[in-house]
Amino acid sequence: MKLHEFDEKYWNYYLTLESDLIKTQRYVTIDEDNYSAFSVEYAKQYQTICSEIDVICKDYCWFLDPDTKVKNIMGYASVILEKKPDLISRTVRVKTAASVNLHPWMDWKTDKQNPFDGCSVANNSPSWWMYYNKVKHNRTGSDSENKEFFKFANQGNTLNSLAGLFILVMYYYKDLALSENPDNVTIPNRPSNLFEIKDWEKHFIFFNEDLAMNVKKNSLIYND
Repeated sequence: MKLHEFDEKYWNYYLTLESDLIKTQRYVTIDEDNYSAFSVEYAKQYQTICSEIDVICKDYCWFLDPDTKVKNIMGYASVILEKKPDLISRTVRVKTAASVNLHPWMDWKTDKQNPFDGCSVANNSPSWWMYYNKVKHNRTGSDSENKEFFKFANQGNTLNSLAGLFILVMYYYKDLALSENPDNVTIPNRPSNLFEIKDWEKHFIFFNEDLAMNVKKNSLIYND
């Protein structure tokens, strides 16, 4: 896949999903106090976002390891976390809510010996992924505290799933960009309006009359 194809087919789609979530702020402010707010709209977005995570994970795994045949969240972890172990520690800041910082993949881990069984204590998916499957397959059911699974289609899970997708898309974009040209900029030309990843390296090229300077040589890091 070429970078321009990724931009057209994946980044455009991500921005559409992001735009849908941004619009909900007219009615429910993004804030930890509102994380439990649930709705049909969140349910729709939640399932669409997680479906796209499945798509991106499969494609990104193939990019990282063309011989891979993984097909579920634990299998994806066995490839992605092997190649990109720092992904789980990434912090996503919400631009429209300065106090909100997300760590969507913090609990993602896999048993390298048995990545597909999902039973080993070394296998774990993020809670928002678990509840996505409950909302998808058993939304009229209830958990051990008799809370309907539909109610987990809430702001907190929708926001974290989108942040998780954002991280995956940014990693994939960066790897594609650098595979084509080591001097490529590592963020899309149309950046996210909702999120930014703390300490994400950006490559810029500045020009003036006397100097053409590639700031990549100085390892410019975004961390404000």
